[in-house]
Amino acid sequence: MLKAQPAVLIVAPLSGHYATLLRDTVRSMLRDHKVYITDWKNARTVPLEEGEFHRTTTSTTCRTSSARYRPNTATAT
Repeated sequence: MLKAQPAVLIVAPLSGHYATLLRDTVRSMLRDHKVYITDWKNARTVPLEEGEFHRTTTSTTCRTSSARYRPNTATAT
């Protein structure tokens, strides 16, 4: 039963992969879980005027996303 299972936040990797590459993982998780997934912009398309993007930016974004769906959410990276 879907309600009895925790929701899952899947954190897509930043290393040139897109959330669409995780389709099979998401598809299998959807059978038993409500699934949320991060999606990142391609860094090459973001203008420098938007500011720098560091590892701490990624961590902060992941923590913020995870906190949004707690307390009943597991995080998969």
